[in-house]
Amino acid sequence: MRPAAVRGSLGCSPIALRVLGVVVEHRHRFWWEIVLACLSAVLAVLTAFVPDWIELVFRVDPDGGSGSVEWLVVVALAGCAVISAWAAWREHLATARGS
Repeated sequence: MRPAAVRGSLGCSPIALRVLGVVVEHRHRFWWEIVLACLSAVLAVLTAFVPDWIELVFRVDPDGGSGSVEWLVVVALAGCAVISAWAAWREHLATARGS
């Protein structure tokens, strides 16, 4: 285990990322935000192009075939992707300034 001075400010061990020759150590929070942003974006695009996957996977048709629920899901997932990417960017900036 790393000494407390080397670990991140939240007590979790940072993960190193090389950016333009500078080592920036990101906490696990940054990586979870990146994963959430990517997953949300992929699901938003999938839902926009193949909206029937929701009915196929969950075996329900909550909107009676109008497609309104699917578009609501697309908007919600796209919003989640944008917010998660923004949070990861803020985390990156805070980590880069602190090192």
